[in-house]
Amino acid sequence: MRKLEEILNWMVGVIILTNLYYLSKLIFLPYSTIILFCFFVSGYYFFKNFDSKRYLDLLNTWNVIFFLLFSFFLSIIEFLINGFKPNFNDLIRALLYLFYFNWTFILYKNLESLKKYFLILCSISLGILIIEAYFDSKFPIAFNLVLPDTFHRDNRRVSGTLIDPSSFSTAVISFIGIIFFTLRGFANTKNRFLVLFLFIIGFYLIEISGSRQGFISFIILLLGYFWPKFKKEHFFYFAAFMSVLALFAFLFQDQFTHYAFENPNSSISRFVFYKDNNMSTASNDERLNSILGGIEYIKSNFFLYGPGGASYSESYASQFKNEVHMPHNGIIFLWGQYGLLFLVFIYLQYLLLKRAWKVSLMPFFLLFLVQFNFLPNSAYYCNSFLLFFFIDFNYLYSKKNNQELEELG
Repeated sequence: MRKLEEILNWMVGVIILTNLYYLSKLIFLPYSTIILFCFFVSGYYFFKNFDSKRYLDLLNTWNVIFFLLFSFFLSIIEFLINGFKPNFNDLIRALLYLFYFNWTFILYKNLESLKKYFLILCSISLGILIIEAYFDSKFPIAFNLVLPDTFHRDNRRVSGTLIDPSSFSTAVISFIGIIFFTLRGFANTKNRFLVLFLFIIGFYLIEISGSRQGFISFIILLLGYFWPKFKKEHFFYFAAFMSVLALFAFLFQDQFTHYAFENPNSSISRFVFYKDNNMSTASNDERLNSILGGIEYIKSNFFLYGPGGASYSESYASQFKNEVHMPHNGIIFLWGQYGLLFLVFIYLQYLLLKRAWKVSLMPFFLLFLVQFNFLPNSAYYCNSFLLFFFIDFNYLYSKKNNQELEELG
């Protein structure tokens, strides 16, 4: 039975980390069936192995308690006052991710087994996204045919089954980051080549996704990986490297500029030459309008209250007649949903920051922060739960090990 449980856990993990259920047409099933399968399997083992103490140690648990508890009461109030029917999609996804990650925390009961598990899981998930990126870039129309008919994607940019290029690029960086930081204790020639290879692959995937958020995340991962290795005696080599890089940029600036303007959908073009890139300026305008719309919505509720996670989308759409996008900022999005109660979630982020700092995993907190500040409902994304959980279990086992050492002392 243990073997079956592990196999099911692997299946659910790969499916939800990569949104693989969106390819359900290939097996002639609606994707909702695959999501329900993952939900009930994870829920069954979540309750079968229920351990309240271990569950409550995880910040993801408190996140979901916050989402469910306040959404329930606020949605009832919103329904009674305005008649808006609740939409539980985000909350169901959050509950699924809670079931899965807490189940995994119980299934693998020590730090080394969890690290090995996520090293393999993220490697498999990254491999799937690489394969998807190939078919999405070479055969975008054919790739669209196997996705749900209701989805409308930008075929000029790669996003795979993550649908959104920014979500795709953030997932790529998160997977690579977990692989790097899990292997960082093993400094050998083979791993150095692996690091170089994955950095090249990661940069290429971000480049074809055209995601500026992904470009920023890549810089965070690059600095986060190499900065701890930087020592005073390395300063000369670092200065020499930066000088060569600056010289290279100066000598080949014409070729670089030509590439950027010939490939307006690339992340470099959209990030460096955003003022001359129509897609970037349109995206900036859309983002700004969505943020201003979100602030206007909060203002209409006197900055105090919101309709909850289940009724927010209908309430927001009703106010703006579907003419303004959801705010592309996690703080404004959650403030609009929960009113001042969103400060509870901000406090949980503060706890995550402290945990990340103590176990030297700040790059993962920053990756979460970038996604949280550039995407609307990213607090409900599986990748956010992954980053929270990776920091959490490293912190909790580090804390446990320190306590055991003190007891032995």
